Amino acid sequence: MTIRIGLASGPAVGGLLGLSNLHFSLVGQTINTAARTMSAAQMMQCLVGHDCGFLSFPPRFDLFRSASPQLII
Repeated sequence: MTIRIGLASGPAVGGLLGLSNLHFSLVGQTINTAARTMSAAQMMQCLVGHDCGFLSFPPRFDLFRSASPQLII
């Protein structure tokens, strides 16, 4: 299994959309930033936005226990 993660902090809005087929959606600049950050990551890499990097994790925090974990702040 391979994953890519992008983290960002800031305001976001979430809610249910639709009448018969409900769908939960998150919107906002924070969600867009996290999605762009995730798309820039390589496989098995977690990219953290500058705004939340020092709030969430200490520098060089080993997020994954794998052969080549990486966290870029």
